[in-house]
Amino acid sequence: MEFYSLIFGEIKKRINYWYRTDDHSLYPLPSSENEVDYEKLRIFKIMGFAIARALYDDRLIDIPLNSLFWDIVLDRVS
Repeated sequence: MEFYSLIFGEIKKRINYWYRTDDHSLYPLPSSENEVDYEKLRIFKIMGFAIARALYDDRLIDIPLNSLFWDIVLDRVS
């Protein structure tokens, strides 16, 4: 559990990667179409692996991702 707490604590600290909504949930900041931020892509890839591992280990994670973000990830947006 400490492992997940440390990883998601570091991910939440990266202020320039997130848009904080009115309800204090996090939504990824979009990038420009003309520039690719490979560091940001690497962090989000690590975050994806960590979330997948937490789900596999049946662990709760402390990262307040916006519900619209989850709808997009789970392809529930029509």
